[in-house]
Amino acid sequence: MWKDLSPPQQIALNPLKGEWDRMESVRKQKWLDIANRYASMKPDEQVRMQERMRAWTRLTPEERRVARENYTLSKKIDKSQKSAEWEKYQQLPEEQKKKLALDAAAVKKQVTNLPPATQTKPLAPSKPPPAGCPPGTIRNAPAAVPRCIVSPSAGAPLAVPATPPAVTAPPTTAPAAPAPAIPLSNAK
Repeated sequence: MWKDLSPPQQIALNPLKGEWDRMESVRKQKWLDIANRYASMKPDEQVRMQERMRAWTRLTPEERRVARENYTLSKKIDKSQKSAEWEKYQQLPEEQKKKLALDAAAVKKQVTNLPPATQTKPLAPSKPPPAGCPPGTIRNAPAAVPRCIVSPSAGAPLAVPATPPAVTAPPTTAPAAPAPAIPLSNAK
């Protein structure tokens, strides 16, 4: 927990304070290893380290995953090969460097491949609707009176009331007919 860290560790890890208590213990240990080296760093290194921590906190989980993968890959590359690649990059004209940066940014933004907009094959329902509901609807089990609602597989979002309706009268002995499907326009 954040409160259990020593004052020097809290100073070093200050940019991570907001999310520290929610971090996995493996991640905390890695940050603690860095924090323990903080006092021996030069002032400009300390500033750079905290700037990088702040940048890290702004990354999405997907961006963090990619950063970890890139770090792991970079550790596997021989130092002389890294140095040679860096020198080669430094020799590129500014236009080429900007193009590479734009290409990398475009790849970074593409997190998932979406199906084409022209996809015509509808998705099959995962299971048939329960008895008493018309096709394309599913039973809304939490409600006091079972209701049938439009199924997502029928092409509309699942419309579930935020709170179940209040029951004011005891149930009657006569069997109740299923409630009609809730149209999408009335769903909240």
